[in-house]
Amino acid sequence: MAMLLFLAGCGDPSAMQTNQPSQANQTSQATLVLDLDVDRYEFNPPANLCQAPMVAEVVASSFGQSHWNTTNKVQPSLLSQSMPTRQLKDSLIKGGYTIYTPVQFTSMKIMLDHRSSKLSPEEFVMAGGLQGTTKITVGEFPQLKVSTRYLVVIVPGLNATTHRLTLQWQIVYNAFPIDAQGVVTLQQAGSPNEPGSGKPQPAVKITLTALQQQLASCH
Repeated sequence: MAMLLFLAGCGDPSAMQTNQPSQANQTSQATLVLDLDVDRYEFNPPANLCQAPMVAEVVASSFGQSHWNTTNKVQPSLLSQSMPTRQLKDSLIKGGYTIYTPVQFTSMKIMLDHRSSKLSPEEFVMAGGLQGTTKITVGEFPQLKVSTRYLVVIVPGLNATTHRLTLQWQIVYNAFPIDAQGVVTLQQAGSPNEPGSGKPQPAVKITLTALQQQLASCH
């Protein structure tokens, strides 16, 4: 199963910047825009969160300079080769290549931690971003908003040079919004205008207090 794993981080604040280009501006700067589709395991049923490497309540404050998930953080040689876009996308996914965007948190309250090392990573990151003239988005991986409160699932990153998972970069795999009343939305309600004859999927919500109690009972 082709799954790109990322970790988001409280890295070096000096490497962070509060004003990232908007999505529209990023796209206008890019000459190559790729949307990579990857298989995902879903953590949104509350019971599944017990299987997460790390679950935390966070508020994002700023974002850093996007980079490739290679040892030297530069683009792979694939991008210098002439090939159709579809072939390039398939090659990037096969090689595990993507772009990471570092994220800095104003606050982080860890609620579950199954990581092999509890040391802070070099960076917490979001999957996707703009590096040079290449812009990558990755399936359903979230893009956080500054000053918004989230419950996040954090997973190990992938070093595409070594083809190994790494705690150097830790990825925001899921980001569930928390409202002012402390209610976590694990799944948004489906639109009644969606195609198909079935009923739209219902919203899945749980209070942060109830979720904390469930996570406390995880083994």
